[in-house]
Amino acid sequence: MPPLPFAPRPLAGEGLSSWVARLAVHNFVTPADFWTWLGCDDVHDLTLEDGLLDRLSGSTRLVVNELHRRFAPEPATKAAPLAVSWPCAIRGAACPACCRAAARDDRDHFVLASSGSLWRFSCPEHRVRLASLDGYGMVLQDGRARFVREGTSIGIGGTGLTAQPAGLALAFEDAISRVLGGQPPGPEWRPRTAASFLACVAVLIDIVLWR
Repeated sequence: MPPLPFAPRPLAGEGLSSWVARLAVHNFVTPADFWTWLGCDDVHDLTLEDGLLDRLSGSTRLVVNELHRRFAPEPATKAAPLAVSWPCAIRGAACPACCRAAARDDRDHFVLASSGSLWRFSCPEHRVRLASLDGYGMVLQDGRARFVREGTSIGIGGTGLTAQPAGLALAFEDAISRVLGGQPPGPEWRPRTAASFLACVAVLIDIVLWR
């Protein structure tokens, strides 16, 4: 494949679909059209299609082994189904705090690969609730890729989006992450009374309805 005029590098922990969307935006095409150009009809964050990384390597001038190292699915993410976020053609959800920090440091917005898991609802670094990409599109804004609400110039890093889930919810998320990684869940999220059981049920309902 011919080299791209603009090829921003993958960010630490970034999902493949997020990086490809940034490549598309920096080259002034939609993520969907870019996937078609790559010969794909869907996003492949967990199952890397044969030859896909080779084609990306040729078009971005990055070593294919480096791409394999960056985008090999983590066991905890691979063990859980991915949450689909359209129309951005990006799996998962964005952390508003990460996006705000990226904008402050003059970097692109991005989506962590781990956020694609149905059981991941907070940012592993900031522990704030991930923001759904529904209603947002990735656009080039001041030379950087930004998640912006469609029809506006409002970015996803707004202050009002940085709510922190309840401590019980975060403990449940940590327990699920340990289980998916093949470790014991730990005692932090274990109902001990009828009241704590109901609290746990409320947490689960909130998570299921959000995803």
